[in-house]
Amino acid sequence: MSQAIPVFITDGYCASACLDFLDIGLYLPHALQLGLPTSADTLYMDIAEQPLSETKNYLFYPMKVYQNRPRKTYQVYVPNVRFMGSMADDQALQDFVWQELMEQTHYNHE
Repeated sequence: MSQAIPVFITDGYCASACLDFLDIGLYLPHALQLGLPTSADTLYMDIAEQPLSETKNYLFYPMKVYQNRPRKTYQVYVPNVRFMGSMADDQALQDFVWQELMEQTHYNHE
């Protein structure tokens, strides 16, 4: 019986909720991240702004902070296998993903 392989295709635009999803998804058995490194974020969220006096300046400050999140501030997720082509080339990306899945399936059956 074959095992499902959850595949996460990422690039530098993966931030915020995408990173939160990877925090959970990459713990799935046989999870595979392909593509490019993700973006990063901080433990702070829900930013408020306050105008400063009569100037055009603003003070921005966080309203909430994650507690006990395993992923550190500015930590990116680096793919298991990096895609060296253009993420905008759908056919090349699809071929790459299928090739990696075939290799993963081959290794898991040996």
